[in-house]
Amino acid sequence: MKNSTLGFSAATKARTEIANAPVLVTVAPHRYTKAYRIYAAVSGIVESFKNYMERRATVRQLWDLNDRELNDIGLSRGNIEATVNSLYAEAVEKETKSFKPGFAFLSSSDFVSTKDTKAAENLNKAARAA
Repeated sequence: MKNSTLGFSAATKARTEIANAPVLVTVAPHRYTKAYRIYAAVSGIVESFKNYMERRATVRQLWDLNDRELNDIGLSRGNIEATVNSLYAEAVEKETKSFKPGFAFLSSSDFVSTKDTKAAENLNKAARAA
C-alpha cells in the first residue's frame, strides 16, 4: 500500500513540475515577418531603380562622346548599351558573390605576390627532394 501511494505522489509531483515548468516560445527570425518581407521587396525595387538610373546616366555620357573618342576606348555607338549592361552585370555578380566555407573565394594571390608564392613552391620542392 505504501508503494502505490508513493507512486501516486511521484506521478503527481512530476505532473506539477511539468505544469509549472517555464514555456519556451520560439520567435521567428525577423526575415520571416511580414514587415521585413515588405521592407526587403521595397528596398529591392529601390535598389533596382537606382542601378537602372546609373546605367542610363553612363549610356548618356557615352552617347555624348564623338566617334573618335568612342573609338579610342574601343566602343562604337552600336554596342554602347550592351557594353554598359554587361559591365554592370559583372559588378553586381562580384558584389553578390556568395560565401563558401573554407574561404574558397579567396586565392593565395589576395595575400601574397606571385613572386613570393613561386619562391615558396621552389623551397618546398627542394625540401621534398632532399
